[in-house]
Amino acid sequence: MSQRYPTPDIQLFLARIEDSLRPIFSPAQLKKYQAAVNAVFFESPPLDVAGKALQKIEADHPESDNWHSSFFSDVYGGVRSPVASVNRLSLRLKPPVPHASGDPQAYSAARYLRAIGIWTIHLRDGDPGSETDKLYSLPVPDDVNATVFYHGVPHLVRIATSRVALSVEAISAQLTDIRAKKFSSDILPIAAYSWRLGRTEWHRVHQQLLGVDENRSLFDLLKTSAVSVAFEDESPATTPEFMNDVREGTYSGNRYSDQTLTLVVYKNGEVGLAVDHAPADCGALIELATTLGTVLRADRFPQ
Repeated sequence: MSQRYPTPDIQLFLARIEDSLRPIFSPAQLKKYQAAVNAVFFESPPLDVAGKALQKIEADHPESDNWHSSFFSDVYGGVRSPVASVNRLSLRLKPPVPHASGDPQAYSAARYLRAIGIWTIHLRDGDPGSETDKLYSLPVPDDVNATVFYHGVPHLVRIATSRVALSVEAISAQLTDIRAKKFSSDILPIAAYSWRLGRTEWHRVHQQLLGVDENRSLFDLLKTSAVSVAFEDESPATTPEFMNDVREGTYSGNRYSDQTLTLVVYKNGEVGLAVDHAPADCGALIELATTLGTVLRADRFPQ
């Protein structure tokens, strides 16, 4: 039976959130946040907010000894935003130094895709050390692909062949070719469907699509891709707009919700990383982003 974990002090928690929000919130947004906190703790009768919340959760789950687990199970099972997962975590990655080619979008995407190719091959060939993990038992193919969505259409991009990551130039050439193609207007926008439909609705549509033979091979390619890439024509003007767009992609048809790892690459070369996440796993994403940055700079997996 899982142990009961202590409930963190909610006032301290909210204060720490405010410190984290300062670099990315506008003054008006920060003021709204402060007003909401003040309304709860200073303008209302004194309440033990954390204690009352815990009492309610315990009343709803009398059989559970781990209220965190029960609470988050309810949250994840019961809600999904119609435009994006509210549980999606996003990071802003440092774009590579601009390339002389004058195409920052293709160059940034190619640099990060090569890093992902190197990292993915390492999962197969690297030494996991004394502490092994089930991830290392997953089959990693000799050829590694990414799925790039542009104007809502998925394209397969090879990022490693025969367990060797392709060069930045070879990946960039594939990305440039994608943008040069003309698209048929009758292609079903599966990324937009997956992103905007509720979980149950998308599952039903997905199953209907899998009933067509030629669709199954497409979804197999999507499922086995190492990463999904959203190629966006517009570039957010401010940091808050950037972070919000990476997480929500409200006006994009290039976000595919069934891919765990998503790169969002904008026309100006800016790069965001987004994942669907669970409580307390943000550290894993930060470690992954740090590893990819190290691989990108050194052009090899760190020893």
